[in-house]
Amino acid sequence: MLQHLKEKKDVGFFTSVAGLMQQCWYERLTKIVVAVVVVVVVVVIIIIIIMVMVTIMIMITITITIMVIIMRAFILRIINNPMLPLL
Repeated sequence: MLQHLKEKKDVGFFTSVAGLMQQCWYERLTKIVVAVVVVVVVVVIIIIIIMVMVTIMIMITITITIMVIIMRAFILRIINNPMLPLL
């Protein structure tokens, strides 16, 4: 077959093989790019979820701290002056 291609000087076979290899390379590159984009999106979503969870935990901590301060003030007021109304 190689002898036939040399005699006819037919380069279509080689150009079609080269084109096929290039097309496969582009498809592989596209799959890699898509995979990288998916990984980046997943990482960004995980970071956002972690940030939201940390924010919620900070808000809960602040709320509990404020409640403890208020309860402590009421308890000290009751201990110091048990006859005064609470409000």
